[in-house]
Amino acid sequence: MSLSLFGLLALVSAVMAQTQNCVLEVPPNPLTAQGLATPYKMSGCDQTQFATEACFVEAAILDPATGAIQIYNPLIINQNSTRAGFDFITPIVPTLPDNAVVGIFFGSNAVTLTLTGDTSTCVNGDANGVFGQFAYCNTPAFFSAAFSAVSSGLIKIPPPGTSTKGTAQACPVTRDFRMVDMDQSDNVDSTYLLINGHILAQNTPANAKKYSNATEFNNGSDNLLLNAFLSPTLGCTAGTFEAPCITCASGSSAAMALNELQSQFFVPTRGPALVPLNDDFTVDAGNNGTVEQSLIKTNLYRAGVGQPQAADAANASSVTYCTRYAASGIFIALNEELFTDATSPAPAASNNLFTFMANRFATSFGPVPALGCQTIFGIDSPVNQTTDGNGVVIAATINTQVLQDILDGKILPLGQTSTSTSTTSVNTVSSTSSVSLSTSTLLNVNVDSTTSSLSTSTTTTSALSTTTSISSTSTTTVLVEVVSFFIFVLNLGGVTPGVTGSIGSFVVLEEIFVDLPGAASAACKHQFNSCASLAGSAFSGTDCLNQLNSCNGVASTASPTASTPGTTTATATVPATTSSSPAIATGAPQNNNNADAIAPATDASANCPAVPPLTVSSCTASATSTVTVTVSAGSGVASATGSAHRHIHSHLRHRAAEALKPTIQPHWRA
Repeated sequence: MSLSLFGLLALVSAVMAQTQNCVLEVPPNPLTAQGLATPYKMSGCDQTQFATEACFVEAAILDPATGAIQIYNPLIINQNSTRAGFDFITPIVPTLPDNAVVGIFFGSNAVTLTLTGDTSTCVNGDANGVFGQFAYCNTPAFFSAAFSAVSSGLIKIPPPGTSTKGTAQACPVTRDFRMVDMDQSDNVDSTYLLINGHILAQNTPANAKKYSNATEFNNGSDNLLLNAFLSPTLGCTAGTFEAPCITCASGSSAAMALNELQSQFFVPTRGPALVPLNDDFTVDAGNNGTVEQSLIKTNLYRAGVGQPQAADAANASSVTYCTRYAASGIFIALNEELFTDATSPAPAASNNLFTFMANRFATSFGPVPALGCQTIFGIDSPVNQTTDGNGVVIAATINTQVLQDILDGKILPLGQTSTSTSTTSVNTVSSTSSVSLSTSTLLNVNVDSTTSSLSTSTTTTSALSTTTSISSTSTTTVLVEVVSFFIFVLNLGGVTPGVTGSIGSFVVLEEIFVDLPGAASAACKHQFNSCASLAGSAFSGTDCLNQLNSCNGVASTASPTASTPGTTTATATVPATTSSSPAIATGAPQNNNNADAIAPATDASANCPAVPPLTVSSCTASATSTVTVTVSAGSGVASATGSAHRHIHSHLRHRAAEALKPTIQPHWRA
């Protein structure tokens, strides 16, 4: 959570005064039982000043043999206050299973947190600076083991469910654009006790009972906001993912690891919110007080919270994130009545949950050092806030029309205009852009032409320009394997391809695997994850395992002789300009069939049969598509040759009713 808004259950009046940079010494062998039970020593901050200086540690411990997860919160003490029984209560030692996989997450109420000591398995940031309030040790290994345990049916993740408070809306998860802020997936659920104002202790059931007058303090986090405030208010507590915790007063607890696991398998409606380049924890300090976005640092952060790596800047786009983040303001406004009657997480900053959420959104949506969304879209704040004499937000109005216009593409980023065609230089031949149906990396394959024919229309010359229309037609035939799956719609992103029965959250898709057998194996795992996330709603976990086994069987034996991807290319010679202006190509590819290996459909034929869910069949498919472009140039005396390319990047093709197909606009440039 951002520095100005972190203060869940803390003194928010002190938030803006945070100046502390904490240094935390990691004990030897931190992933062992003894290492977990050894207090972390802090310098540069005072752990007893919990509102603005405390740090927190949260460990998730996985038994890979059974899938059992337990949560353990190691104790933090001040470096110069190390007397057991006087300065702190000796921590309880956890029992670790054989081959336990331990991931450790850190959070802080101060400005920054820097790790020292035994940090061989830890990540604190990149070479240019720390993340801020977050760090981790060995968590990528934890998530990898946890994902495998889910695939094996050992971990059962509860579905978030639907609100029971009459709103009929899906319950949020931590990767939900409706609830994230300027630095999502940060901080933890850990709580500690402060006894008599100076003795630090774990919040174990025994300590909580013995020291009933002690002060319990916590780390302001998105996880705590979700688990302690939003979920109860929305009537979503049934979907809270908890695990046993011997350092928690109730004996069990939610945790960052559990929240991220649930988010991985239950993808929100508008797709997952993944840490973007403009997250203030993943930027680096530039010259003259500027900030610089870093793909390396962003991916390091993502790895620590179990999120997929961004292949390039476009996959961690600030613009995309800000566009989807507009949904948060609409969500808050729609729940104004419900949130107004709920307790504020920070009474010193806002008088109820609605004003807290409105203020949090306004700050996060604002200029850098927040996400910078207002600047990206060139708009004023969409939230109008009213404060009392003490600076407490007591009312807020959210301009949902502006936010909806952003979501609908009616308000675009500054400098971007809406257009269906692209224009580039003919004498610059480069690779084409691509459109993927999925928000996840699935199959990196193309379903394109293996042969092509070229026809060039009559060239018309005038005194000032030459214009040439070019058409290319290609036909492709591919050998494919068709596997029919139940799948969660939103894992694909975009328009619903089709639904089964009246269950609006599910689809039955037939995935066309082209690059077999290797690429299909990755898709099998993806499909299992999608299936497992819904187990118990429409089918069982056993169905998912059967589906995975069937899919892997096909992947291991399928023919590797699928057609080689090709490119439909139109080429023409036009006069070069006498100025510096290049020749340009304009126009849109005709026929949006896109050479889909699906049937029946216009301009496509195949013998691919429809197959029942969780079954497999083989077929061949062919399709014909045409691309037409117009190339023009100013007058000149020399000749220049250019090419206009059309390259359809498929990833996966899905059989669905024609009217419900996702609309895919091929990107091309000459």
